Amino acid sequence: MRNACRAVVLALLFASSFFIMGVVPGADLPEYIKKQSHSEKECGVKVIRDSNADDVLRLEDGGGSTRILVVQISPEKFKDEYGPVIIKWASETGNTVWFYDSRLASHFGMERRDINPDGAMSKDVTGELGGRKCPGKAVVVTAFGRHPVLSGVGGAVVFIPKTGEDSFSAVKCGGGVTALLKYDLASDEAVSAIREVGKGRIILKPLLWPDQLDGLRFQTNIMEYSAGFPVPVITTKDSPVTDEMMVPSKRSDDWEEIDVIELSDGRTVWGKIGNREFVFEGVSKGKRMKRDEISSITFSEKGSGLDVVELRPSVDGKAARKEKGLLSVGIDGISFKTPSGKVVKIGKKEIRKIIFNSPKEKDK
Repeated sequence: MRNACRAVVLALLFASSFFIMGVVPGADLPEYIKKQSHSEKECGVKVIRDSNADDVLRLEDGGGSTRILVVQISPEKFKDEYGPVIIKWASETGNTVWFYDSRLASHFGMERRDINPDGAMSKDVTGELGGRKCPGKAVVVTAFGRHPVLSGVGGAVVFIPKTGEDSFSAVKCGGGVTALLKYDLASDEAVSAIREVGKGRIILKPLLWPDQLDGLRFQTNIMEYSAGFPVPVITTKDSPVTDEMMVPSKRSDDWEEIDVIELSDGRTVWGKIGNREFVFEGVSKGKRMKRDEISSITFSEKGSGLDVVELRPSVDGKAARKEKGLLSVGIDGISFKTPSGKVVKIGKKEIRKIIFNSPKEKDK
């Protein structure tokens, strides 16, 4: 979903200013992902803010039950002696450190390389970091590479702090620093990245919106990974469309248009639908509709139990219109070619909505 995720309408993305540090109860995750996940307490999360910054020095005693150290200390309050203690703790214990502001990067062996995202995929906002108000930007970012924490993740909407007059938090990739999320796939700057240190790891991890794109899935994955648990994955026993199938092949990069499916488990996947026509039991019984005539299908619309087919404007001048009825996808269901190239069959009960022939926006 690394290209498709950029076709988001940002007016909807910034409707809420609610950021998460941990998993939000009731958020939309497939049940089979929830069953593989752990609570913040089980993951051993400890948050370090300005008010308790000197707790860092107690890590020399082992850090107790802490597995994930969340460093939200403001740059001006971060003492030079904190860095070596934190790195030593992660390296020797095999635990994980999260930090959020690239102005702390040099303390953790990363190189600050700030960015200035501008345009439709970014918006000036004020976030809350470590209990204090922080100016920054909300930006649409894309998963980069094949790190385990990116399983099932195409993109997210994240908050990156303002670090200068026209600069916002990011680090340079390479030299042992692996990119996770990028604003510009062609650049070597990342808004989220990971660096291995001894047995442990240091992660630049932005705040994010859980209900936009794959934000909650990324948060869940990185929490599990950071705590030493396996990253949750969706397999064929859970869904006909697995995480592995959503890793694009080179051929899928050449697709000019894609079909987008919202699955009943809450995920949104993209690919190519092979069905050329559908049988619609509406006003005209047994009416056949070609897929090229259809803009979208919403299955079992709330309140009516009927399927809604939105038709495209026709060449003979008829305006776009909607029809309600029962749509048949046949015994075999929807034939769906995934970005990996594998073709699967998806039943009607497993689909909420289909959007046909959506332009796939190219990488920047």
